[in-house]
Amino acid sequence: MLTLFFFLGFARNTIPVIPGKILGDVMIGDTSEILRKKNFVVDDSRVSQDNTYYKRTDFLVRLVKDRVVQIWYEGDLKKLRVVGKSLPAKKDIPHFTKFFKNCDPIVKGSGGEILYCENKGVEIVFSIDPVHGLGFSVTSP
Repeated sequence: MLTLFFFLGFARNTIPVIPGKILGDVMIGDTSEILRKKNFVVDDSRVSQDNTYYKRTDFLVRLVKDRVVQIWYEGDLKKLRVVGKSLPAKKDIPHFTKFFKNCDPIVKGSGGEILYCENKGVEIVFSIDPVHGLGFSVTSP
């Protein structure tokens, strides 16, 4: 079933998402060795004692103790298919909250707002900086 899901996603030039588990060809729990085989490279611009970051085109991955715990996608959100469904056409907090259901209250910061749907394994960032815009990530629930 999972193989069929990936085949259908890639055949239509879409990126499969299973909240809390998969974004594209990256899985929560993958190791740095697996990421390197998928052409990811260490992101030296991010420095952290507890985390390691890898990047590839529109993907950024955070590892803790050599295991992927979060996968960001910063490309065209129209390509994402969450368990086969497109994200809401209107990319705003009310529509994402309705789509994922049971999300936590919005967290507001100096750089924008974050919608945590961690019980669903998803995090959505609404940046006030138009260059960064909207960010989507799959997290370990």
